[in-house]
Amino acid sequence: MHRTAPGEDREITIVGADMLSGETTVIDGMTLDIVQTQLQILTEDGSVEYQSRGVQYLNRELGLFFLGPEEVLDDTGEATPYDNSPVDFIHPGEPGFAQTLPLYECDQQKAGFTPAPAAPTPGLEETDHDQI
Repeated sequence: MHRTAPGEDREITIVGADMLSGETTVIDGMTLDIVQTQLQILTEDGSVEYQSRGVQYLNRELGLFFLGPEEVLDDTGEATPYDNSPVDFIHPGEPGFAQTLPLYECDQQKAGFTPAPAAPTPGLEETDHDQI
């Protein structure tokens, strides 16, 4: 895969698997399949740049995956745990549906979206002597 971002333009390899465990869990009345996940991002020389393992949840009816608990491993193998498991599923007609303020563990600033300022397109700067 080719990664292009500000300050980088390089090849990476992504290796991983999502494996149905055969188990389910229920969160807020919704039955979810438990999916074991593993992911590595390798640099061009094969070094591990990013590595994680954990659980995601699959709702077959909606065809959606939801994040769950995972560990991100640093280059020494030390794991940092995260748990982004759903707490509540708020459906149309339920109190809180389509609200813009988060209900759990984050504030409006963290949950909001602020688009980055648009960069000028090269070659489209204004000049004093356009030849058109």
